[in-house]
Amino acid sequence: MAQGATDKLYDYWRSKLDGDRIPDRIDMLMSEMKDVLPQFMLLERSNQGASFRIAGSDVCTTHRSELKGTALRSIFVHQEAIDALVEKVFEKEVAFRIATRLKSEWGYAEFDTILLPLRNGSEGVVRMAAAQSPTTTLWWRGSYNVSLHTILKVDELPWRRGSTIVRDPRLQPPAYEAPVFEFARRGRPPEGRKVRHLTVIEGGVHG
Repeated sequence: MAQGATDKLYDYWRSKLDGDRIPDRIDMLMSEMKDVLPQFMLLERSNQGASFRIAGSDVCTTHRSELKGTALRSIFVHQEAIDALVEKVFEKEVAFRIATRLKSEWGYAEFDTILLPLRNGSEGVVRMAAAQSPTTTLWWRGSYNVSLHTILKVDELPWRRGSTIVRDPRLQPPAYEAPVFEFARRGRPPEGRKVRHLTVIEGGVHG
């Protein structure tokens, strides 16, 4: 399976670590991240938590909006949870992977988003490298308006020596706020019992 943009960025970011010291913004070279630039996001600390300095073309196309200057929280349903994650990224140098789901007129799609702390010289940790990409094919990308992202799962990613993936239940949305959706069935064959070339379903026969 081909490595996704979020995993590629995570590996690249880790390659820039100096022991347990996180990379500086100037260490992240666009010329070395060509494969992830459409999904890449650079965020800065702001009075809105974190705001977009750079948003890749795929990210803007998915949301049908130029995101530069807007708040990261603005594309999520669970904004308080995003605020808590952002604070931990900047204050505790924590890295996160967020699984989300959004809805378009065509159906539902699931996404993978990664948030990685960055230094910015003497200012300290006030930048964030990020990437967002779908885990399913989006042939309809940019053709339909989409909902805000609903958070399904949050994992703290390991990067310090001896660290492991941690799932913090305090950062997960309440179960009633994360309903299980089914993907649109448009274009899928109906489910049923096969009899030769026919599919027998409740209420009739499909040829």
